[in-house]
Amino acid sequence: MFKSISAILLLLLSLIGSAHLLPFRQQANNTDERIAGGAEVVITQFPWQLSLRQLYHPRQHRCGASLILPNRALTAARCFNIYSTPGGYAVIGGSTYLQPESGSFQSTLERIIFHPRFNLWGREFANDIAVLWLVTSAPTNARIRPIRLPAENTAVPYGAQAYLAGWGITTSNGQFANRLRYTVLPTITNAQCNSVYPGRILGNMVCAGGQAGRGSCNGDHGGALVINGYQVGISSWGFCGGANRPSVFTRIATEVKWIRSVV
Repeated sequence: MFKSISAILLLLLSLIGSAHLLPFRQQANNTDERIAGGAEVVITQFPWQLSLRQLYHPRQHRCGASLILPNRALTAARCFNIYSTPGGYAVIGGSTYLQPESGSFQSTLERIIFHPRFNLWGREFANDIAVLWLVTSAPTNARIRPIRLPAENTAVPYGAQAYLAGWGITTSNGQFANRLRYTVLPTITNAQCNSVYPGRILGNMVCAGGQAGRGSCNGDHGGALVINGYQVGISSWGFCGGANRPSVFTRIATEVKWIRSVV
């Protein structure tokens, strides 16, 4: 009996857990600079931004993702669970809004490739990265364009202004944003970040933010952290812009060799 109860609890947990210089001319209301509630942009300012969608119940936005080749994308491995299959998901790009608009692009997934050292049950979400193979290649235009990746082991500069966009929830207990939003997050050192989250920050992570009201939230995970036109991180976990609670990202430069081996 206890074994069956444990199995049910593990299943429930898996379903819950599957929970730069400015690259554009700013056209936003800065009254609240976190994605949770924050500043609106249009997709041409973040043309690599994708919405990862569930095609089964509930049929909705799940996570952010980034286009890195016309038929390849990156997202956070935590956006899926152990029962996820490619046929249950699609990506949409080229749309400012969650509802696809004219000129947008949509593709189902051919494959989901998880980092071999990602552990769904791991507390730190180490190696929280997945490569998505798209069934349909995206066009390249003003609304849809791949993001560049850094060279292997490129350092993320301390104090750099990093940009993150997404359709994540607009309050800590609210609904997904209908329109794409962005925030600016200064990067901090791993030592500083580890002082906030003792023992949880690893070398393949990068942290940014920590100011009250600025950070990633549910629905933003999987999105690209961008500095000077390069994706330096993938949104992994955090506390929805809580004061002194930096957002944590998978560090692309430590994973780029693996990424290139599977694209």
